Amino acid sequence: MCCTPHRVSRSTSGRVPPSPHGCVVHGVHIGAEAVLANHCTVLDGAVIGARSLIAAHSLVVGGTKIPDEVVVTGAPAKVRGPVAGTGAEMWVNTNPGAYQDLARRYMTGLEQL
Repeated sequence: MCCTPHRVSRSTSGRVPPSPHGCVVHGVHIGAEAVLANHCTVLDGAVIGARSLIAAHSLVVGGTKIPDEVVVTGAPAKVRGPVAGTGAEMWVNTNPGAYQDLARRYMTGLEQL
């Protein structure tokens, strides 16, 4: 995974959310089960709502407040509508749990050298 997370605050679930490939995430709060797609950039002071999806290559400028359960696209990023009833809904429903499972499997397989 090639990502550059900097000072990411914990989500409301108490876990730091996974960062996808090629993202830059700096000084933000990401809500529980939010999904950041590949190569997006989320800058200082942004707040991403729970179960929202930030589309690939989107730029969320500093200080932006994204509500819960919406699809966000563009540069600068804009809310396009609710997650429910869109193709994004599948990603929001499956990705957070899948990445949490991968992290658990990774930690279980670690061995001291």
